[in-house]
Formats: sequence, C-alpha cells, structure tokens
Amino acid sequence: MNDQIDRSAEQLPIFKQIILHLAPGLLAVGLFILLSVLLAPVGFPPFLIVQIALPALILAELGIILFISKRKTGRASIVKMIRFTARVKWWQLILLSIASLGWVVLVYSTIGDALNRFMLSTFFQWLPDYFRIGEILKNPALYSRGVRVSLWILMLIFGSLLGPFVEELYFRGFLLPRMAYLGWAAPLVASLLMVVYHFWSPWLIPLRLVAILPMVYFVWWKKNFYIGVIVHCTLNLVADAVLSIPALLM
Repeated sequence: MNDQIDRSAEQLPIFKQIILHLAPGLLAVGLFILLSVLLAPVGFPPFLIVQIALPALILAELGIILFISKRKTGRASIVKMIRFTARVKWWQLILLSIASLGWVVLVYSTIGDALNRFMLSTFFQWLPDYFRIGEILKNPALYSRGVRVSLWILMLIFGSLLGPFVEELYFRGFLLPRMAYLGWAAPLVASLLMVVYHFWSPWLIPLRLVAILPMVYFVWWKKNFYIGVIVHCTLNLVADAVLSIPALLM
C-alpha cells in the first residue's frame, strides 16, 4: 500500500515532527495561562480566554508553514506546501465525512463523560481552576450577557471555522504527508501528537485520540485533507456554536 502514498513532500524526521506538532500548543497554553492570571481575576471566563488566545495559535501554525516554505523554496507560500489534495469522488467525500462524524458522536456519547471524569479526578486534579473552561456553559448566569455574546462570536469565528480549518491545513495538509516513512503508522503517530498538542485540556487526550483516528486514516488513505476540514469544522460548529446557544444567547 505504501506505493500509493504521496512522497512528493519533503519528509521531516520524527524529532522535527514532534517539535512542529507540539510547539504551537505550547505557545497557546503559555498565552492562555498568562491571560488567565491577568484576566480571570477581573471576571473573564476561561472559555473566553481560550478564544482570545486562538488567533495567536492560528498565526503560529500559518507562520511555521510560511517560514519553512521560504527556507526551502525561497518563496513564502502556503499553497505550495500543502499536500493531500488528491481528487476524491463527491460521494466518497460525503460518505467518509459522515462515517467519521458518526464515530466521533458515538465515542463522545458513550464513553466521553465517564472517561473525562476519570482522567480529571485521577491524573489532572492538580490543574488550576481556570483550566475548567466549560464552566461558563454550566453556570452562564454568573456572567453578563455581553461576555456571553462575545464568547459566542469568538467561538463561531475562531473555534468553529478558522481554528479547525487552519489546524487541518497544518496537521493533515502540511505535517502528515511529511511522515510517509512511517507507513500506515503515520496517522496513529500524527493523531497522538495532535491530541497531545491540546495542552489546555490534557484530560481529553485519550478520548480525542479514539475519536479522531478513523478520520485521520481516511485522510491518509484518500490523500485528501478536506475530509478532516469537513469533519472538524462541522463538529466544532455544532458542539461549540450551536449547542451553546441556549446557555450563551438566551
């Protein structure tokens, strides 16, 4: 099956893959902690602080692609660095996206709550309170309507659309094709590194890994990162922007 892998992208050794996967997350969590120390005491909910930090994460990922492009080709171009854009029949794109979405929903609805509680209580109970970013959705009355509306708008723009798109561009369009030397283990390694990069919610690592694996393998199999874009943006749009409407906007 390896002869079907797109090897046109210059390969990045595993230590560089680890650095490039994790560095944006370290930047984001560092900014999140700094902003939390400054803003949480004056009433900013942690979820809002995450959204404020997201533009820096987006710019970091795009900046890395541009920097490497300039260094390797002499020209800063995101388009020229992206792989896994092979043509896929429309019905295959829809079918694989629906299958991925269905698997994520199944995983979260069956083991999500129990696994999250176990991870939080067993391994991450030491985290500061501001890491519980979903608190505003449980107690929205603690915050003004202006704060809740601002959070929803930022969630829609950065958390549901721009953020997921750039993450798929970076992780599945840029980095994943550059670990072809790992063969069919590449999606597993890439998925593990990608879920670890979410340092602001480390208790979700095992749940996220199980949930996204089929999608990442579909992207690898069809060499098309748009499968990931459809799934990721749809999930975030529904989970963050749609399901939060009763708590944030009413």
